Amino acid sequence: MPQVPVPKFSGNCVDWPGYYDALTRLIHQNERKDNIQRFHLLKESLPAGRDGDIRQIPLTAANYTVAWDTLIQRYNNPRVVFFNHMNVLYQLPSLSKEKPDDIRSMISAVNVCAAACNPVSRE
Repeated sequence: MPQVPVPKFSGNCVDWPGYYDALTRLIHQNERKDNIQRFHLLKESLPAGRDGDIRQIPLTAANYTVAWDTLIQRYNNPRVVFFNHMNVLYQLPSLSKEKPDDIRSMISAVNVCAAACNPVSRE
């Protein structure tokens, strides 16, 4: 079976739920990886120029838990994710003419935000 690439995090809180789920299942709960491997992959998945404090933590088995807990405290805030999706909806441009591409784009944005805010859509 081909290896799944390590997810990359954008640093945007809207992308946190997907990143968190992928990293949790592929890395954090993977019993074939030790904490050094997990920590290395975690560091590699973070965006350049952000989360520098985590990137500077020495690569040790014990520090993986420190880094993981720091990320969770920083980004795991469903309320912030919800408000960011709502801002996307509020900032949608009004349509002056009914152009199919513009309508499709608006429907797509609404569907993405609705799915992200629907707790049933996540396990």
